[in-house]
Amino acid sequence: MEVLFLKSKKKLSVIGFIIFFIILMLIWMITLLLESPTIYSNVYIESVDVGQLTKEEALIKVKEVFQEELKNKELTLKTHNDEWKYNYSYVDFNYKYEEAIKLAYDIGREGGWWKNLRKIYGLKKNPEIIKLEASYNEEAIERIALAIENKVNIEATNASIIRKNGSFIITDDVPGYRLNSLALEKEIKARLNSFSSQPIEIPVNEIKANIASNHLKAVQDLLGQFKTGFNGADKGRNINIALATNEIDGILLMPNDVFSFNDTTGPRGVEEGYQYAPVIINGQLVPGLGGGICQVSTTLYNAVISSNLEIITRKNHSLPVAYVPLGHDATVVFEYIDLQFMNNTGYPVYIEGYIKNNEIIINIYGKKTNDFTVKLYSEVIETIQPTIKRIKDENLYSGEEKIEKEPKPGYRVNTYKLYLKEGKEFKRELISNDYYAPVNGVIIEGVKAKAPETESFQEVENNSTEASENADEEDSQNDLN
Repeated sequence: MEVLFLKSKKKLSVIGFIIFFIILMLIWMITLLLESPTIYSNVYIESVDVGQLTKEEALIKVKEVFQEELKNKELTLKTHNDEWKYNYSYVDFNYKYEEAIKLAYDIGREGGWWKNLRKIYGLKKNPEIIKLEASYNEEAIERIALAIENKVNIEATNASIIRKNGSFIITDDVPGYRLNSLALEKEIKARLNSFSSQPIEIPVNEIKANIASNHLKAVQDLLGQFKTGFNGADKGRNINIALATNEIDGILLMPNDVFSFNDTTGPRGVEEGYQYAPVIINGQLVPGLGGGICQVSTTLYNAVISSNLEIITRKNHSLPVAYVPLGHDATVVFEYIDLQFMNNTGYPVYIEGYIKNNEIIINIYGKKTNDFTVKLYSEVIETIQPTIKRIKDENLYSGEEKIEKEPKPGYRVNTYKLYLKEGKEFKRELISNDYYAPVNGVIIEGVKAKAPETESFQEVENNSTEASENADEEDSQNDLN
C-alpha cells in the first residue's frame, strides 16, 4: 500500500513538472512573441507584405515598390476640349512611409498582453492592411488651380443692340465659364490621397450673360421723341452738341437701370474735344467750356417725359432758354447738377440721339404697354419784375443812355405732366415748381452838358459849299477807279 502511494506521488510529481515546464515554455514563447523586434505576420502596407520585417527592412521594401511608381505618376485634368497633365513631383508628392511603418509595427503592441496576444493570433485569419497616406505641397495645388482658372475662365458677353438705317440689329449673348477652384483643389487632393490615375473632370460653372438676346427683342416701339433746333452758325456750340448727343446715342437701359447724364457724357473739357461757347453763369450768358450741353440734356429730358420714364433728378436753368418753354428745360453741370431717370417699364429701353438739319433729335424705344401719350404743360404763376439801377456818367452827354446790363423779368412756373387718350387729357400731375430769377438792369445816363451852337449863317454856307466840292471831287475819283 505504501509502495503504491509512493509510485502515485512520484507520478504526480512528474506530471506537475511537465505541466510547469509547459507553462514555462508558453510564457517564454509568449514573451518572445510579444517582444519580437519585427512586425507581426499578415500585416501589409497597401499591397506590400511587411510581416516578419524590422521597421528598417519594411521601410526599404515599401520604398522600393512605391518610389518607382511615383516617377511616372501624373495628374490628368480635363475639360470638354482641353487637357492638362502634371507629374506628381510638381506638387512635391511623397508617401508618409515612416508613419505607415509605425502603424504596422504597433499592431499587437498597443494593449495588454492578453489583448495583444489575441490580436497577433487573430492576424492569421484577418490580415491587417495599412493605407499609405500622401504628403504634398498644397500651395502647388493652388498654383495648378490658378493656371487652369486663367485658361478656363471666360466672361459672359451680353447681347447688344444698335439701331442702323431705321432698324434694330441684335447680337446674341455668349455664356461665360468660371472654374470652381475649391472643388478642383478638393478633387486633386482626393486623387493624390487615393493614388488614383483616373482623370479629373474639371468643375466648370457656366455663367449666363446679364443681358440675353431674347430680352432685347422687346425693344420695338417708339415710346417718346423730342427735338430742338439750334443755330448752325455757332461752330463751338455745334461741336459740343454733337459730342454730347453722340455719347447718349445707343445707350441701353435694362429694367430699373438709372441713367445719369453726367456719368454717360463724362468730363466735358478741352481734352475731350469740347469748345468754348455761351453758357449761363450767375444769371448771365458768358463764354464757357461746353456751352450747348444743356440743350442736349433738355432735349433728352423732354423725350424721357414723353416716354413716361421716372425722373429722379432734374433742375431748371437760372434763366429762361430759347429752345423750350419755361419749366421744360434741364440744366447740367458736371459733378454738381445732373439729369437722372430710371427705366421703370419692366423692359429694356434704347436711346437714340442724332443731329439732322440743325436739330437735336432724341428717340426712346422699348415696349409700349399703355394706350396713352404724355406731354409737358407749364403755367406762369408769378412774373417778377426786375429793378433798374441808373448810374450817372460825365463822359456821356445829357439825354444819352447806354444799357450796361439788360433787365429781364423772373418767373415762378408750375409744370405738369399731362396724360392724354385720343388727344383728350384724363390726368394731370404736377412734377416741378421752377424759379427763374429776374435779371436786374443797369443803365448808364449821360450828364455832360452839350456845347452851344455859335456858327453864323455865312460859316454854315461856306461849310456846305466846301462839303459839296469835296463830294464832287470824291465822285470824280470813284469814276476814275
